[in-house]
Amino acid sequence: SFRIPLGAVGYYIVAKFTPMSPDGGSGEPAYAISEKAVESKSLLGLELGTLHE
Repeated sequence: SFRIPLGAVGYYIVAKFTPMSPDGGSGEPAYAISEKAVESKSLLGLELGTLHE
């Protein structure tokens, strides 16, 4: 997890990740992009996984 900085308001969140299987194998790196831009300071500090529309 990470914190979303104040400067992110008005921008989309992009995260690069590598999928991992329970046995430790890894897949190809991929990108996840938020469906909409960060709209307010109230979203700042939340974990990426908790952001919803």
